[in-house]
Amino acid sequence: MSGARGQAKMVILEDCRHTALFNPPPIIGDAVWCRRCQSYRSVGRLVDEWTIRCFRCNLSRAYGEDEQGARAAVGRHRLRYTGHVVALSKGPRLVETFGVDERPDYLQWVDSHPLHQGSLRALTDRSVTET
Repeated sequence: MSGARGQAKMVILEDCRHTALFNPPPIIGDAVWCRRCQSYRSVGRLVDEWTIRCFRCNLSRAYGEDEQGARAAVGRHRLRYTGHVVALSKGPRLVETFGVDERPDYLQWVDSHPLHQGSLRALTDRSVTET
């Protein structure tokens, strides 16, 4: 799914109704070689594929134009691996992120509890002077 320099490969639809992967994608109307027809065909349109990608493991899948299938796969992955964060994209555009880590960020918690900041500073100051 990823090509040179981390850019996603784009699916194109040729005028013969065959598809191909390109990175970088050609311009609509360009002549490209169709491997199935064994001749040059013009690019009809770029197809924005639905893709999912997990930020915690190596899951990365393309689902073509099947949005429901992609969303179902996100749900299955999140049920099996509850701590994982999965991104749903259509073409190069991020649509939604599922499973953002629900644990509070420690620094945000400390900022919202000013009484604890002083005691934490005292602990760090004491440990620096004792060593």
